[in-house]
Amino acid sequence: MFPSQMAIRTRHKLSAQQDWLLRWFLTRLRSGDVETSELIAVLITIRAHKPGRCLLEWCDTIAHPKRDKGDLWKTGMALMHETQVVDRFFSTSPLDVHRIPLAVFEALVQTIDQRGLGISRLDLKRLYPGGYSKEEFLRELNFIYRRDERSGHYKLDRRGATEPSDLKLVRAILPLLERRQYGKKPLHYDDIHVPSNRSGAAGSALTKSMLSHG
Repeated sequence: MFPSQMAIRTRHKLSAQQDWLLRWFLTRLRSGDVETSELIAVLITIRAHKPGRCLLEWCDTIAHPKRDKGDLWKTGMALMHETQVVDRFFSTSPLDVHRIPLAVFEALVQTIDQRGLGISRLDLKRLYPGGYSKEEFLRELNFIYRRDERSGHYKLDRRGATEPSDLKLVRAILPLLERRQYGKKPLHYDDIHVPSNRSGAAGSALTKSMLSHG
């Protein structure tokens, strides 16, 4: 069905201009020629008609660019963070213990707190002849590492006061965290994923479904 033949239902009647805008957008989407400015205009128009939650998430990213952008945005950012930061970190060999991504360092602290130092499978009695509790080690981590929001990492900030045995323990535990799920994922990725070989048709179908909501 062509956009000009499709019935567009909303909670409040569309003006002639809004109706034309939506149909023009669908025509452009069908041909793959949509521009950013056209998408913004459509999202603003749809938002005014109080669409369903899923579509409203996208509309809110335009209306509130500096506020909470919704679950879809958080999910996308979590995906990007994993790909660009976490995956890159674990792809290096040996792992860089001088600069650890925020999510990985926090997972390190949480894992040690929950499971103890024994998960490292190191000979702790030999590594620390005088004994060393997980509480002492966690305090030491917070002392020698500094959180850097700008770079998105915890950086080893007190190298001169750092014991080689502490870094050896960190190196032993970090690989265990590679398969951990990082970042908040309010929505399952499959809920927002469109297979690349069907992106055009699927995108049009999804948009039509959303516009017909309510």
